[in-house]
Amino acid sequence: MKKAAFIHLLLFVFCLTAAATSRALLIGIGDYPAERGWHKINGDKDLPMVTDMLLRNGFQKQFILSLINEQATKTNILRSFHLLAQNAEKGDVVYIHFSGHGQRITDLNGDEQGTSNGWDEAWIPYDAYKDYRENIYWGQNHLIDDELHSYLTRLRRKVGKEGRIIVVADACHSSGGTRAQSDTIPGEKWIERGSADYFVLPPSTGITIDSANIEDWLFFSACLYSQTNYEYRGNGSLTYALCHLPNPLSDYTAVELLKQIRTTVKQLIPFLQVPQLDGPEQLQTDKVLPSK
Repeated sequence: MKKAAFIHLLLFVFCLTAAATSRALLIGIGDYPAERGWHKINGDKDLPMVTDMLLRNGFQKQFILSLINEQATKTNILRSFHLLAQNAEKGDVVYIHFSGHGQRITDLNGDEQGTSNGWDEAWIPYDAYKDYRENIYWGQNHLIDDELHSYLTRLRRKVGKEGRIIVVADACHSSGGTRAQSDTIPGEKWIERGSADYFVLPPSTGITIDSANIEDWLFFSACLYSQTNYEYRGNGSLTYALCHLPNPLSDYTAVELLKQIRTTVKQLIPFLQVPQLDGPEQLQTDKVLPSK
């Protein structure tokens, strides 16, 4: 999609307004450029399933924007976040979904020091490299969790306490290789979303990033930072579980939804992978979506 047409699409989707609108930004990447070091996955194939799930839960198609493969550069993702926050209204419901690679990267502001992790996590846009390359790539297209936090904080201010923000990351932030051949299911290839390789930034880059504050939204992730996220037969396991719920989202509190997702993922994946939920306790005990 050409740049002018893409910007027009953003304005069309996000500038539409209505009382308590349900809005969604869906990011799905599968065909990463091979020269950037990433293996092919099926993140792009998650988005039709997620779109159908949202429509079943009361979202309207004109308020759902999808960035697929080459559309999902870091610039386009951040532009979409900016316009989403600019046009959101008090009481809106906002759903954000990322299906793609994830990677751990050097902690740029020290907020991970003293934790069992010690690294920042990043979503990998279409134009991000897998490793540091002097004078070419120093992580500028990684979407680091602290940076994502600043956009979500702005969005929270726009929708207010009465609004809902749900973020789903069907990506790997930890160990894993390119493709793993399962010994427990003959002939089944288990595709991993992420890399065992950390993105290490030398101190000479001088890059800094603001410290993150407390999350004020629901954040569902596919696994612990120390675990690998696997696909299930052409879709992300978290996406598959979320899109095959027995009941509408409005029937679940966040804690109940997490329990249902974990049950499904455990049935699908023969490896240790435990989906996670972050966010304030009050939000976790509220219904994920308001009843229509």
